Amino acid sequence: MPVTVVNQHFEPPERITAARIMDTIEKNRDRIRVTANMMVTLSGILISFCSTFVFFLTKEHIPGHLPVIAFTAGAIAFLFVATLGIASTYLRIDYPVLDEPRFIHDLLDRYHSEMRLLRISTAIMIAGLLCIVLGASSFAMRA
Repeated sequence: MPVTVVNQHFEPPERITAARIMDTIEKNRDRIRVTANMMVTLSGILISFCSTFVFFLTKEHIPGHLPVIAFTAGAIAFLFVATLGIASTYLRIDYPVLDEPRFIHDLLDRYHSEMRLLRISTAIMIAGLLCIVLGASSFAMRA
């Protein structure tokens, strides 16, 4: 999109206040918490799905071990995802507030820690979903 400058008399740029920085960091942390909570909910559903499917496969004595192993690995992966999601949501560190720059730095450190746990959780979620796909496709080939 082209930009046309209509008036060339600009005011000097406003300095970003510490309150705006802290508000932005907190809003981003809220987004991380919401995403982590959604992953915990989805993981709970998928743990139930994988466990039910493993019980079905072992009860019906379906030949082959790959579907059972894949769905069990998926359930374990989703258990880790739920654990990391809870850990990233409730990450609490007590620290003394000395001044605003240090407080902002501590908020950013906490934000980065929560984001790191959420990224790891997302990677494990993808691995668990791949386990489900592997288990379902191997089951479909045997049946």
